[in-house]
Amino acid sequence: GGQQEAAAPAFVRFSAMLRVDYEADGRSTFAHSTHLSAGEIFLRSSKDFTEGQAVELKISLAAKDKPLNLAGTVELRGEGNATATVVTFAPGQDASLRQLRKYIEAHLVTKLEESLARSLRSPERVLDLAAYYSEVERDGDALALCRKAWQANPQSLLICEALAQRLVDHAHGEDGASLLAELTQVLE
Repeated sequence: GGQQEAAAPAFVRFSAMLRVDYEADGRSTFAHSTHLSAGEIFLRSSKDFTEGQAVELKISLAAKDKPLNLAGTVELRGEGNATATVVTFAPGQDASLRQLRKYIEAHLVTKLEESLARSLRSPERVLDLAAYYSEVERDGDALALCRKAWQANPQSLLICEALAQRLVDHAHGEDGASLLAELTQVLE
């Protein structure tokens, strides 16, 4: 077998409807996003795009702010009416990507945190936030969230698995013995 390429980092996707302006056939036009992450944006329209196309996007993050300029490459995922236009952001745009990350934190992550502060009943939302915390190297927060969610939802297999995985990951650190004891309790 051949060597596999290292997988691109997985970014947590958030549902987000934002206006995205771009050039198509020499004219300015726009589409709306369906999802956003720190590495890519999903657009509703695919008619103006081709696979592998390089694009310059102007993403309107907030009404009063000027649009964020990000370059990327188009990937068409799915088939027929289910085709999604995904633009993967190009590397080397650190200032713009930091601004995007700030928007995600301030608006999308905050909204998810507020929702989960009211109720931990949605395992998918808990897992999204825990994955985001891990993405930004807040592993302790991810573990704490999974613990709280499991206490609120002990019958949820998804949350139990997420908590067990986080305990295993953390057990490699300095507090391994007590975390393995906690993992044993989770699995009983």
